[in-house]
Amino acid sequence: MARYATALKGNIRHLPVAPKKIYLVHNRVDKMSFDEFREARQEMFSKNRNRTLNFFNRQGEDYKFCVMTLVNRSAPGTFSANEIGKPFESFDLHRRELIITAMNKLNRWGELLPGKFKLSDSLV
Repeated sequence: MARYATALKGNIRHLPVAPKKIYLVHNRVDKMSFDEFREARQEMFSKNRNRTLNFFNRQGEDYKFCVMTLVNRSAPGTFSANEIGKPFESFDLHRRELIITAMNKLNRWGELLPGKFKLSDSLV
């Protein structure tokens, strides 16, 4: 580790390529809470990059019904039947987090199940 420290102490002319700009990443003066960070991050990334929003809004009402039923099972009364067709962005932050948790559960179930079940398996 001492070799790297001595290399950094040397003159900048000895570097193979001189840096054009030096950014101080950890030198922030103002601190922000985690919620402020999440809001700032959301502003940086547009809706086009929000994978959850795009995936949820593309799905049919059957999938949304399954997700919201799964949420209502863990937190009763969170969603009503008339909210099934609504887009992801119409819900408040807490309910969107619950939707994401339920979608992750469904994703996990999809990994555990085989690709398709045959109708012929109904004959025992």
